[in-house]
Amino acid sequence: MKVLIVDDDARFRDFVGRGLASSSMDSTTAASGEEALQVLADLPVGAFDLLLLDVLMPGMDGWQLLAQIRERGDDTPVIFLTARGTTQDRVTGLTLGADDYIVKPFDLAELMARIESVMRRYHAVAPKQIGPISIDIQRRFLLVGDRAMELPPKELDLLVALLEANGGIMSRKQLLAKVWNINFDPKTNTVDVCVGRLRRKLGAEASGMLQTVVGKGYRLVEAGNA
Repeated sequence: MKVLIVDDDARFRDFVGRGLASSSMDSTTAASGEEALQVLADLPVGAFDLLLLDVLMPGMDGWQLLAQIRERGDDTPVIFLTARGTTQDRVTGLTLGADDYIVKPFDLAELMARIESVMRRYHAVAPKQIGPISIDIQRRFLLVGDRAMELPPKELDLLVALLEANGGIMSRKQLLAKVWNINFDPKTNTVDVCVGRLRRKLGAEASGMLQTVVGKGYRLVEAGNA
């Protein structure tokens, strides 16, 4: 693998570069967003297998750098390595098209595991879409129109299960088995509660797509379909 490390801290670039080398990965470094763009401009799109970006850098920050990378039509996987760790920071990074977000400080073992996970998802799973809803399974991230959000695992898994049913009805029993791995009736309203939370998060633009079929279960359909 060929990896581009972009960070204004020389010691951090060296730390990450040595970690990558120990896993037989080749790294190129850049000390700023501007330098990274120059490196990328001199190479064909896809020359790197992975980009590791800092957020807080003098001049062009990591957000701006990623936006320009994506504008070039470059979908190379990106992991942010940054001290900015709020939920809003994560949402911003993922909305811009990052594949993962790791908060400093971290162990090299964690970085290697996250890289492996990102690359596996990148080569295996494409985003799923229906109407204004787009589910990026690689990053476990949801877009509804222009709104971006992270979902708890079970809510996202339930939404994916309904989308993969292609408009078909899924019973509560089927959803319990597929999403919660429960193959008996626990006599709870777990599915209904989860659906209710999803509807609130989808908002008026898409909540009508998640339909209740009385006595049968739930389905996800294009807006306006009966």
